Amino acid sequence: MPELIKINHPRGRFVGWHDESAIGTKRGSMGTTPGYARRRLGAKLKDGRKRLGWTLDQVAAEFGWDGSKVSRIENAKSPISRHDMVKLGTLYGFSTADLDSMEGWRENGRDVQWWASYRDILTGSYEELISLENEAARIVTATSCWIPGLLQVPAYARAVIAASPFVTDPDDASALVEIRTRRQKLLTDTSPVEYTALLGEALLHARIGSLDVHREQLAHLLQVSNLPNVEVLIAPFTAPFLIGGECSILEFATPDDPSVVYVEYQDGATFRETHRDLARFDRKLSRTRETCVTAEASRALIQARLDALT
Repeated sequence: MPELIKINHPRGRFVGWHDESAIGTKRGSMGTTPGYARRRLGAKLKDGRKRLGWTLDQVAAEFGWDGSKVSRIENAKSPISRHDMVKLGTLYGFSTADLDSMEGWRENGRDVQWWASYRDILTGSYEELISLENEAARIVTATSCWIPGLLQVPAYARAVIAASPFVTDPDDASALVEIRTRRQKLLTDTSPVEYTALLGEALLHARIGSLDVHREQLAHLLQVSNLPNVEVLIAPFTAPFLIGGECSILEFATPDDPSVVYVEYQDGATFRETHRDLARFDRKLSRTRETCVTAEASRALIQARLDALT
C-alpha cells in the first residue's frame, strides 16, 4: 500500500498528498560523489524554498523541526531521509521527475568513495574538497605558498607535509601524500578536469625539500603543463601577485550547480559560496591571471629556472 504524506502550507492551508513509494522507481545511476550529491540536493531545496518566499523558520515550524535543521540540509551539513526529502519537495511544488533526481542525489550522498578509507585523518573540509574536485568541470587555483597539490610530485608533497607543525605522525604524513597523489588522476582521466594554476615566480625559486626534489618538481610542472586540459601560468617578479595562501574556484558542468570557492590557509580551510564571495574571488583570480605571462612564456620561465639548477 503506498505511503501518503500530508503536506500543508506554512500558514495552515492543505496542499495535498504525495505517494512517497513512487519516488525513485525510475532512477538510474547518477554517478556523483557524496559531498557533491548532498550539495546538489541542498541547493535544489534552497531554490525551491526561496522561489516561494518562505523562511527557514516557517518551513521548520511546519514540520515541527528544530530551527537549524532546514539550514543544515540546504548547506549539505546534514543528510536527509527519504521521507523528509519528499515532504520538503512536495511542499515546494516539485514534480515527480524532480523528486526522482533528488532521490538519486540523496542515495549517492551515502555512497562510499576511495577517500573513505582515509577518513580518520581527513578534515571535513578536505574530504568535501576531494568530493567536489571529482565533480568539477573546471578548477582555477592561485597560490603564493607552494605548488598546488594537484601538481605536486610525491617527494615535494612529503616535504610540504613534513614542514607542517600540524602533522606529526609519519604514518599520517604518508597517507596524506597518497591522498594527494590519488587526487591528481583528475588531470589524466578519460574525462579530465580543465585545470588552471596561477603561480608567482617566487615558487620556482623557493626550495621545498632537497635540490633533487626541487628539480623533479619543476620538471613535472613542465610535463603537466603540456596536457591539453592544464594551464600553468606564471606571474613574473615584476608583476604584483596579491594572493595570500591558496584559493580555488571550482565550476561544474550543470548550469544549476553554482561554483564554489575553496580557501586554504596555514592551519585550516573554508568554503565560500555566496554570490558576493563568488564575484569577489572571481575578480581576484581574473586580475591575478592578468598579471601572468602566456602559457608558452611561463614554460620558458620554468625551463630557465630548471636549467639554472642543473
